[in-house]
Amino acid sequence: MAQVITRMTAGGAANIVSTLVEAGASRYGVTVFTGPDDADDAKLDALRGLHGVRVVVVPDLVRAISPVSDFKAWRRLIRGFRDGGFDVVHTHTSKAGFLGRMAAAEAGIPSIIHTPHGTIHTRNNQVEGLPGNPVGMWALREAEKLAGRHTTWLTALSEHERDICVALGFSKCDNTVVIPNGVDAAGFAAAARRRKSARKSLGLEPEEIAVLFLGRLSPEKGAATLVEAFAEVAAKTPEARLLVAGDGPERRRLEKSAVPLGGRVSFLGKVDDPKVLHAAADIFAMPSFYEGFGLSVAEAMASGTPVVASSVGGLPELLRHGKCGILVRPGRPDKLASAILALARDPGERKKLAAEGRKRAKEFPMEKMLESYFHLYDG
Repeated sequence: MAQVITRMTAGGAANIVSTLVEAGASRYGVTVFTGPDDADDAKLDALRGLHGVRVVVVPDLVRAISPVSDFKAWRRLIRGFRDGGFDVVHTHTSKAGFLGRMAAAEAGIPSIIHTPHGTIHTRNNQVEGLPGNPVGMWALREAEKLAGRHTTWLTALSEHERDICVALGFSKCDNTVVIPNGVDAAGFAAAARRRKSARKSLGLEPEEIAVLFLGRLSPEKGAATLVEAFAEVAAKTPEARLLVAGDGPERRRLEKSAVPLGGRVSFLGKVDDPKVLHAAADIFAMPSFYEGFGLSVAEAMASGTPVVASSVGGLPELLRHGKCGILVRPGRPDKLASAILALARDPGERKKLAAEGRKRAKEFPMEKMLESYFHLYDG
């Protein structure tokens, strides 16, 4: 079996690929095809160390649209699929999804599965690298339709994503299945019981209210909206602190914009174990413009951390506004600030949302996700 993804970087899609590879290596034997951009070397080395796993870095498999590089990557994938003699090719995200499916079809692969990990074909998604004009986006939709003709199964992370893919003609009702991401709910809940030590390790005082952002620092994640919103939160709640975990192209600009807030905002960089951060936080904020499922949101819920998030992608299905978290319109720092302030001032509401979030997170066990994918692999 082959797994194909444009970038094995920090994030939900790469984490799910790693989980599928680790769980499926002994059962299927797995080759991972990925590009060089923003590669998480530690993650790739961990996969290389697994028995039955190969990792192939395709130099021309890059996120940016480039006809020459894309053609070279397509040719390289065709050769790799033919040499590997795979029965199944599973592609992830848009670029790898198109090139991988077209290459798999050319190589005669019997079963071709694609997981978009959220659709880029939504309004104002802020995803970097996409065409900035209607003609360019039309071309991408046509490319998705073409690849869809060679897709055995398309798996969506939410009903919202499934409905969009079917409506746009990327797949059909009878070959589209919803497989939400799996969550290690027990692991995050156990880590949350070590809250005191987690907060101490981050230098948090008992009276401080820690607002956590965890994600890639790129436009679609909306961290700039959060920093702007936190200026209002900090002015009205002196005990509030913002923890920004992750790295990416926007980090330097975000750090500069946070200077007026002094030590109230901490940029933690790349984090290997999010459990400690979730255990320490009082509120989790995810102000995305684009989100497939919201894995970090589900992990916060499993930790018992109340969530404020944008009403985009699969997040409304996951959070159920008012029951497991609070949803706000994306790109509205005023609304985001109001929601964070409301939770910061109401410990009872935080406790209620935390309890409901824990229960909701248990509805997405890792075992169920793996069984669903393996069922497709087995045909």
